[in-house]
Amino acid sequence: MKAIHGLCAAALFALSGAQATAASKLDQILERGAIEVAAYDNFPPYSYKLNGRRTGIDVDIAQAVADKLGVGLVVRLVGVDENMGDDLRNNVWKGHYIGRAPADMMLHVPFNHENSFTQENDLIRFLAPYYRESMAIATRTDLYPITSVEQIQAERIAVELDTLADFFLSSERGGDRRENGVRYANLTASLQDFASGDVDALFGPRGEIQGLLSEAGIEAAIHDVELSTFKMQAWDVGFAIRFNHQGLITAVVDAMAELREAGKISEIFAAHGVDYAAPSAQGKKFGFLRVVAKSEGDDD
Repeated sequence: MKAIHGLCAAALFALSGAQATAASKLDQILERGAIEVAAYDNFPPYSYKLNGRRTGIDVDIAQAVADKLGVGLVVRLVGVDENMGDDLRNNVWKGHYIGRAPADMMLHVPFNHENSFTQENDLIRFLAPYYRESMAIATRTDLYPITSVEQIQAERIAVELDTLADFFLSSERGGDRRENGVRYANLTASLQDFASGDVDALFGPRGEIQGLLSEAGIEAAIHDVELSTFKMQAWDVGFAIRFNHQGLITAVVDAMAELREAGKISEIFAAHGVDYAAPSAQGKKFGFLRVVAKSEGDDD
């Protein structure tokens, strides 16, 4: 009986210890007076440098969350790795092999709680979605609307290399529109050609296209595009935080809920020339729940 009592006491002690340390990441942030977030570099209108200053929609959202927490903000602009799993490993749950520690959280992470990617990355909590991204084609106003690949004839379509738009253009209809694609390192690099008429259209994520055109002052007609043979037509983007930083998870969820209710998120998108698209009902259902941390507690 004493052994049983001893085991129960030990279990209770372990549980209380896990609960006591669950907020340690948040405590560290509050103690240092700043939160560090990872955001993609050279990714207007979301996160990029302008005249040496970090700016963009994601940067403004991170600042709004930091203000809610009562701390300063440090933005780490990071490059894109081989895949999203690598990005999460390097920037959220483990750190980079060159010795860089993970950030406290990462922004603009696409997720869907029903797909295998979200389920396989169980060291990450995907939460607080703040935008619903979809694909679009922007054309000069003197061209007819292009709302599907079938409508493309001789038009030259700018796409970012090795992205969903590039893959779709290259594979749809047996790849017979592959040669219509004009491939750039990013969509920013295509803007001058689009403005001059060297390319007829831009194909990519709607928010990215709209923000780039707005900032450049280029008039265009933007049309939603259905990816007819692709299961994923749109996706939510939100935050990624390591699974056992429960105190931080709860604080960010609460902060984002308050910002959404106050209309601050849609205001940030409007300030950068992007029409706000609310996350899906499914994304809001799962993304704003307070997720219970695993029993290991916070590992800091």
